[in-house]
Amino acid sequence: MSLPTIVAAGAAGNLLLITDHKDPANVYRVPKNSVCNIADSSNAHSHRLDINHANGEITLIFSDADKLAAALAAIDELY
Repeated sequence: MSLPTIVAAGAAGNLLLITDHKDPANVYRVPKNSVCNIADSSNAHSHRLDINHANGEITLIFSDADKLAAALAAIDELY
């Protein structure tokens, strides 16, 4: 399983470049202003992050809670 990533992209940084956990990873380019909700939907068996945006939803799966927490911190820095 790959480590999902979320980084700012585009000339003005108004785009989120998101790669998921699949191998090979899917790459999503989502305008920052289209993101309407980011939720930790983890349970006892998996560590998940749901990103809702204007065109749908992206679910990222992490190998442990620390990696999920790091991703949430990275998202906080982007806004």
